[in-house]
Amino acid sequence: MKNVYPFVENPQPLENLVNAPIYQIMQKLNSGGELNNGKDDGFDKFIHKDENGHYCTRPGYNRAENDYVSFCEISHMDAYRNGIYKLGGYIFDFRPHFKTYLVNWKYYGWQEHYAPSKKFIKDNAARKSEIVKILELEGGFN
Repeated sequence: MKNVYPFVENPQPLENLVNAPIYQIMQKLNSGGELNNGKDDGFDKFIHKDENGHYCTRPGYNRAENDYVSFCEISHMDAYRNGIYKLGGYIFDFRPHFKTYLVNWKYYGWQEHYAPSKKFIKDNAARKSEIVKILELEGGFN
């Protein structure tokens, strides 16, 4: 698979990971698809609002794909900041599919982040109030 590399000496067979959401997202992106931001199908975070405005779950709802759970800063800091995800001895490198941003943090200065959009960075930051400025870098990942 394109943009997937082993980082340990004996990783498990890649075919063991085909049901993992991160594998499916990489497969979708490699075939020309885009990340779903969850805004176009009525979903709000992990749950769905029905016609009456009540929250409910939907059969077959893929949380990882619809709400960027796989890239959330709190759970997966490498994925959120560096654009990579480690699973089963492999690195799933999303940097070719993401844009490159410089983020100025109130207490930490400027940091490079890989993300699909500025909104993604704001939505998934653990400390949103500490973001001073976000600049998109031209050219992105090389």
